[in-house]
Amino acid sequence: MSYTSYAEVVSQVNQQLSLISEEYINRSGDYSHDYKQLWQNIADYLSHGGKRLRPYIVILSYEAYGGKSTKSILPVATAWELLHAALLMHDDIIDRDNIRHGKKNISGIYEEKYQSKDSAHFALSTALLAGDLLISGAHDIVWQADISDTYQKPLHELLKKALFGVVGGELVDTVSVEKPIMTVDARLVATQKTAEYSFIYPLLTGATLADVSDEEQQLLYSLGESVGLAYQLVDDILGVFGDEGTTGKSVTSDIAERKRTVLLQETFSHSGLVDQKWLEEVYSLDREIGPSDIDKIKHLMITSGAKQKLEHEIEVIMQKAEIIISKLHISGEAKEQFEVLIKKICKRKS
Repeated sequence: MSYTSYAEVVSQVNQQLSLISEEYINRSGDYSHDYKQLWQNIADYLSHGGKRLRPYIVILSYEAYGGKSTKSILPVATAWELLHAALLMHDDIIDRDNIRHGKKNISGIYEEKYQSKDSAHFALSTALLAGDLLISGAHDIVWQADISDTYQKPLHELLKKALFGVVGGELVDTVSVEKPIMTVDARLVATQKTAEYSFIYPLLTGATLADVSDEEQQLLYSLGESVGLAYQLVDDILGVFGDEGTTGKSVTSDIAERKRTVLLQETFSHSGLVDQKWLEEVYSLDREIGPSDIDKIKHLMITSGAKQKLEHEIEVIMQKAEIIISKLHISGEAKEQFEVLIKKICKRKS
């Protein structure tokens, strides 16, 4: 069987996003110029970045189990990119970031546009609304897809489960800054905030469309859970030690926002009492985190062995994922496609 390549999926999803954006731009023009302008900015946001990883996972899962109507399920796959973009918009609001993919995000664009003492508030409000629109758009595009009505309810349920889980994980991640470093289960947060919507449910979406058994879906769930954790561990490392020109994201915001990442917790666990006390102090809300603090935290992440431990854990997860893939009831060629994907995720630089 011939599988749709990653590059082909990216191209096809980009075309879908362009068509969706054009439709909404035209519809919003009937309401107001500002609304149309917002959709034009959303369209630009959607066009200038993103790996299109989640749509690719949907299509790979679908084709691995014999699905042959890839063109008809493409809108469903694209819905996961719309949900992802929405969550990034909301995540940037929470993290107070104005840059995404190396360019100004929605709040960044509007903070520059609004010229008043409340410009930051208006910009964040606009970004919030933009994210809401894309969550609605994700469901809208599934409803419009040329698929049997029997798939509609389960597909919407997967989108709902993904959103419910990511909000739960995001909430714990957000409020954790008020708690001691080790009181939050960072790996559980990674599963809820990242693994579910990025891997587990896209895999199950493709499997659902291919009428895969419940037993097989359990294997896919385990695969998505493992790979999702590895993805977040890589993200933790890139969020501190990555190249901003490659990642398109700040390498100081995770620390500046006092995020209780797995990397931070491993650093704390493998540090001496003096450094642990200092970390608790610097990560408290009563203290500003300055450039020298960030440099010292990065140094501790390396000298404590935390960064190296995470890199080893990622390798272990890759091996676990390969074992799960070997148990899937799919062709050898399909298994190879999954293994390539796992390596792409775990070895990425952005």
